[in-house]
Amino acid sequence: MPSFASFIEMATARRQSNVERTEWRAKCREALCKHINSTLGMTLKPSQVRLHPTRDDPYQWRVLPEKQYLFEKNLSDYSVGVYKELHDGIGVSFRAIRAAPTSPDGRLERDTLDPFDKATMSFASRINQLQVQKDYAAQEVNLLKSQLEAEVKLRLSLEEKLQIAYERQESLQKGLRDSANRENYFRTAALTYSQGIAKVLPALRDLTEKTFITETGFI
Repeated sequence: MPSFASFIEMATARRQSNVERTEWRAKCREALCKHINSTLGMTLKPSQVRLHPTRDDPYQWRVLPEKQYLFEKNLSDYSVGVYKELHDGIGVSFRAIRAAPTSPDGRLERDTLDPFDKATMSFASRINQLQVQKDYAAQEVNLLKSQLEAEVKLRLSLEEKLQIAYERQESLQKGLRDSANRENYFRTAALTYSQGIAKVLPALRDLTEKTFITETGFI
């Protein structure tokens, strides 16, 4: 039976995975929306982007045969790996085109892009795809820059704390040395005084014992 700590670790990993999947789904949807708007001159919102456009949608997808599997499900049903592949394939393995007439069942037919037609994709679409990749790279650079700045600040903070601790330690050690020096001084002084008294005391005792009284007083 898994321990409580293992359960917490699994729950944390699952939560992090869900967060990453949500972030990549939103990023992919925004990139697809930007591609549609810039290529077709539309003003769609990311929430209007679908991999299976309906007859109410003014666009559809033209896809290379070997990339058809990217459009087999709804956008919300994919994993992070597929989101990344969709993100990187915009304008390369598929592109948006204006909606064609609807089929008898009322759904738009998704056009298939002939492999040789890949070279005929519009220059504007390619520029848009490069711009999306550039924006993504810029976001990654900014993220790495923020992480580096945070690490530098943390390191500086640790170095400052270590310097303060070192200075405090030096101060304490100096105080201990000063206390030891004062103790040695007073111990030496006390020993000198006791030795001097020891030498004088016999002479004082001898003088006391040899004191004589005469008619005129003490001699």
